[in-house]
Amino acid sequence: MITKFRSSTAAISIFSALLAAGPSYAETKAAETAWYLVDEIIEDEAPDYRSDIFFADKASIKQEDGYTSVSISHIIMARSEIKDMRSRILIDCNQHIYAAMEVAEYDQDNKLVTSKAIDLETVEWILPYANSGYVSVFRFACEPNIKFGSQKFRGDIQPLTSVMAYLNADWSK
Repeated sequence: MITKFRSSTAAISIFSALLAAGPSYAETKAAETAWYLVDEIIEDEAPDYRSDIFFADKASIKQEDGYTSVSISHIIMARSEIKDMRSRILIDCNQHIYAAMEVAEYDQDNKLVTSKAIDLETVEWILPYANSGYVSVFRFACEPNIKFGSQKFRGDIQPLTSVMAYLNADWSK
C-alpha cells in the first residue's frame, strides 16, 4: 500500500481507524470495488493545519479515450471542516498530467454539496505538484506491476462515513 505520512501520531491514529472502518465510492454501480488508501498528507504548521487522505478504487481502473481512468475519494480535513471530494479522473500516464471528468463534493454529513461532469473537449489538464497525493494516485493507476498492500476496505461504507465514525467514536471505553 502506498502511504506517505508527513508527521504526528494523529495520522497514525486516523490511518488505523480507516483501516478498520474502510471506504467505498457512491457512484460505483454493481461492479465490485477494491478501494485502497494510497496517500495521506498532513500539514501541521500554522496556519495551514490540514490532512488530505486519498483513496483509489483498483477495480475502477480502465482505459478510456487513450487515457487511464480511475475513481478516487479525496478527504480534506482542515480546521473544523471536513470535505469529501469524489472524482473520476483521466490520467495521461506518459505526460504525468490528469483531468477531472466527474467531481462531486460531499459535506461532513455525507450530503451532496456540488456535482459536475466535464466533457473531454473542455477539460483542464493538470500537472500535480511533487508532494501531492495525486502523484501516488498516478502510481496506483499507471504502474500495474506495483504491489500494494493487501488491505482492502469494505465496499459498503463511504470514505467520509469512516472518518466521521472515527472522529465521533467514544474512546472512553
